[in-house]
Amino acid sequence: MIEKEKPLTRIAETFSNWVEKGFNLEAVAVYGGSEELLRRMLVSNLIPSFSGEKTIYQRWLTAKGKHLYYLLPFFERIPPGQEKLRQNILASYQADFSRVKPQGVNWEEEVLKTMSLGKQLLKARYYALRKAIRDSFWTLTGILAAEDEVFTLAKNFAPLEFDFYRAKILARLAQGVTDWDVTEDLDPDEEKIKEIKKRFQPEELKKILSTCLEQRGVLFFFNQGVYNYLTLVGGEETSEIVILTDKPLPLRVISGIEILSGSSFSQRLEKFAC
Repeated sequence: MIEKEKPLTRIAETFSNWVEKGFNLEAVAVYGGSEELLRRMLVSNLIPSFSGEKTIYQRWLTAKGKHLYYLLPFFERIPPGQEKLRQNILASYQADFSRVKPQGVNWEEEVLKTMSLGKQLLKARYYALRKAIRDSFWTLTGILAAEDEVFTLAKNFAPLEFDFYRAKILARLAQGVTDWDVTEDLDPDEEKIKEIKKRFQPEELKKILSTCLEQRGVLFFFNQGVYNYLTLVGGEETSEIVILTDKPLPLRVISGIEILSGSSFSQRLEKFAC
């Protein structure tokens, strides 16, 4: 009788394989997400689709039960069989920027600059930082709050931890590891902040926020298999593509991952075998 594979064994092998591969030549696109997203992927053996409040455009895309994904493609690595996608990206970029670019500009060169491997990785790290903060807060509290609310609360209830976090962000800016300061230009929902303040004592909230600020997120790299599904140019962001599927994406389209937090994630794998 063949022994059934233990969940922890499968999870550990998948996780180790992804970390070992990391960013590699198979990667054609990237997504910046959280460790919570990684946990859900490892447990379910599927890639969760976009969740949360949808815009009119997103509701239209998913009206027939489609699963929605956003990825940042590396323009120079779009495979030869996706020439139509390349042309659609060029056309979309030209439509968005023709008024601010000089006449005679080489649009392919402009797109290569904007959607190059380096630029897309910087943007993915930015998204990963924000999603890591948001998802960590949701995991710890059960409250779905935007990153701006979490950062605003941290400034007030965990000021030392927030200043340390921001110092690290500024250091990353100086090193060219990121392009944006995620703690700047905050626009929080004040009603949501009031709701959170009522739920928790100051010391409890400080502990929660301190844990959130330790998170840095995960980069998920996708291989060419992701282009086997319906692929559209991003309707809200030129540098994105939209993947629409009938079922959740399988894990085989992941070519590797990079853990940004530096935490001992592998030591927590047992929590995921449930």
